[in-house]
Amino acid sequence: MTQRATLMVCLAFSSLVHGAVQAAELGVFASRAVWTVLTAIGPEFEKNSGHKLNTTTGLSAEFVRRINSGEAFDVIAAPPGSLVGLIRGGKILPDSRIGIARSRYGVVVRAGATKPDIGSVESFKRTLLNAKSITYLPVPGVPQLIEKLGLKDAIASKLTIPDDDISAELVAKGEVELAIVAATQAYDPWRRTGRSVACGN
Repeated sequence: MTQRATLMVCLAFSSLVHGAVQAAELGVFASRAVWTVLTAIGPEFEKNSGHKLNTTTGLSAEFVRRINSGEAFDVIAAPPGSLVGLIRGGKILPDSRIGIARSRYGVVVRAGATKPDIGSVESFKRTLLNAKSITYLPVPGVPQLIEKLGLKDAIASKLTIPDDDISAELVAKGEVELAIVAATQAYDPWRRTGRSVACGN
């Protein structure tokens, strides 16, 4: 049985708080999983709607900080947990939240490397224990999974937790051996680095 964390991405419209969007440019905060999709469908939206998307991608915690500091925005696409505080703080309306996607988590290594075995819980644990270096983001889901598997202390010395959404890029560039990332990120590093990663089995 394959063990993977699941991420549900939600959409919230600040325009419902601040009034209808009149400007032709829409400010969008998008988690990496959604940003990857927007790079493909965004141009068609802009062509059909006449609006321009000004998209910022990164960690949802940074989006929350910027919004709470008063930065203007029109749309935020982020995991549900990141939206709770914004709803409580009146930054977005509760009924504006819409579930739009689920993104499974997987393991990636640099293209050309032996694909890691993650076909069962035990093989996944062995893969992490045998890896020379590991990276994942400090977002809800993966850290809890690592702790549940009893691996928190065992992998602590070889763990890199970046302060930006660049785990797959670190693997693609050869700086880290293995990353646990949203599945969509396995297809994205080439556009940023010119290098590819491979998914585990």
